[in-house]
Amino acid sequence: LERIERIADTLVELHERGGLGGDGVLPLPVSQAIRVAQLSTQLEVPQVRSNDAALRVFIEDMHTFAGIAPTMPPPSFRATLRPYQQEGLGWLQFLSRCRLGGVLADDMGLGKTVQTLAHILVEKESGRMTHPTLVIAPTSLMGNWQDETARFAPSLKVLLLQGKDRAELFDKIPEADLVLTTYALLPRDEE
Repeated sequence: LERIERIADTLVELHERGGLGGDGVLPLPVSQAIRVAQLSTQLEVPQVRSNDAALRVFIEDMHTFAGIAPTMPPPSFRATLRPYQQEGLGWLQFLSRCRLGGVLADDMGLGKTVQTLAHILVEKESGRMTHPTLVIAPTSLMGNWQDETARFAPSLKVLLLQGKDRAELFDKIPEADLVLTTYALLPRDEE
């Protein structure tokens, strides 16, 4: 009975989010893919059918998930990551591979900027980064982001959007790998 209740609860929740379309397809946000992976395991269904190849890979990854693997940065990255930073990079790579959002959080001074730069460089060098990455941070950290990028990932093209003349730089956004702006400016420049 417990197994049936879990399956029924999942099906009801997924159906209530949008229901089946006229073509008999259940639209599914990526955030619900884990539920489908769990459901297919409970039902012992060998494969979930989907037109989305990335979703099928994600569900397969969830079936075989054995944990987050520490990841080394690419050779062009000019720093040696500590073991906990390699785990952070592995976490960011896992989130990226699974098309999930997430948080990399720890105490101040433990290298979140460095881990993030390593992640961005991995994405760029693998060809997966097709658009600039937007970094939104406090104004006091803009210089830090520029300095650390120049030091550890100098191949990344940085564009700083700050100051009264920043609108003149908007057309350069597509040329950048990393776009830096502040929390205060983001609402003003949202469009």
